[in-house]
Amino acid sequence: MLTAIDYAAESGERKYVATALSKAMAVPYIEAYAVHASEHAARVANRAPEYFRINGYDCPTDGRNAPFQFGLDTELPFFEWVHKDSARAKRFNTCMAATKISCRQWFEWYPVAERLLEPFEPAKSAESTFLVDMGGGKGNHLEALVKRFPSTKNHLVLQDLPGTIASLEKLSPGIRPMVHDIFSSQPVVGALAYYTHFVLHDFTDERCRTLLKAVAAVMKPGYSRLLINEAVIPEQGCPPFFAAADVTMMLLLAGIQRSKRHWVELVESAGLKVVEVWESPDPGDMEGIIEAELAS
Repeated sequence: MLTAIDYAAESGERKYVATALSKAMAVPYIEAYAVHASEHAARVANRAPEYFRINGYDCPTDGRNAPFQFGLDTELPFFEWVHKDSARAKRFNTCMAATKISCRQWFEWYPVAERLLEPFEPAKSAESTFLVDMGGGKGNHLEALVKRFPSTKNHLVLQDLPGTIASLEKLSPGIRPMVHDIFSSQPVVGALAYYTHFVLHDFTDERCRTLLKAVAAVMKPGYSRLLINEAVIPEQGCPPFFAAADVTMMLLLAGIQRSKRHWVELVESAGLKVVEVWESPDPGDMEGIIEAELAS
């Protein structure tokens, strides 16, 4: 069967060699994605029709009562379930760390020098924070950022859940790890930028507003800004990858991919003002930066 579908090739009778496919499957992040998809996401998707039949075919709006819980017979929300098992958490973090491999980093097309470096005020305090990466996983985005802009060293904060922070194998000295539930009160006050990458699509509008209001409460008027790095899908003609991602978010988390109009409405409903929606210039890349500041 494996040779029939090209996972391996026959070099002779009862002799086998690797193929491009089997070599690809041995790449850590591809292996992690394959295991996550087959052992978790596929099991949820297989039972989704039954879930929707029982629940009147309504779109799930509660991350604790979604097809995920039904499909895996658990009461835990997705992220608690992931972090309950260390091997599972490691695979998931490996998946998430690979999300930018085929695309340019956000700071390669967002005007960092003009929008962030120029207004930064590090001279006023050694504790000044340039950017807080909320739910930043292994810190890959901050590692890339400090490499590109060395002046941000010692002014970067990485926030995530205890299991993720505890699993960090190495982190540049200029990045401060911090255990934090991003839906609770934000402990870093007056940072220049509060940043999230592929976080809010995991949650309903109501849940996102909780995070947005927590950030708004500690932002410095006229200085701080929120940078939401997410897919900005078109109102019509959504590409297959992001359409599939939208369904996956719904099944696992009762989450949603959002259009520009949806993002603006959501952010501004939390007392913030959208200054600009920056979109990646790369063909096929639907990522953008929704930049917001305090409305007042």
